[in-house]
Amino acid sequence: MMGDVLNNRYPEIPWSDVKGIRNILAHDYFNIDPEEIYKICASDLLILKQVLTRMRRDLF
Repeated sequence: MMGDVLNNRYPEIPWSDVKGIRNILAHDYFNIDPEEIYKICASDLLILKQVLTRMRRDLF
C-alpha cells in the first residue's frame, strides 16, 4: 500500500529499477559488474538524492 502511494506521488523515480538494483546487490553480488554500478551511481544518484530530500520534507 505505501509503495503505491510513493509510486504515484514520486513518478520520476524508476521504482522498478530501484528494486531491481537492490535485488542484484543483495542476491546476485558475485555477478556484479563494478563498471555498471559506477555508471548507475554517476548518472542517477544526484536525481535520487534530490527526490529523497523532497520526500523527507513532504513526509516528515
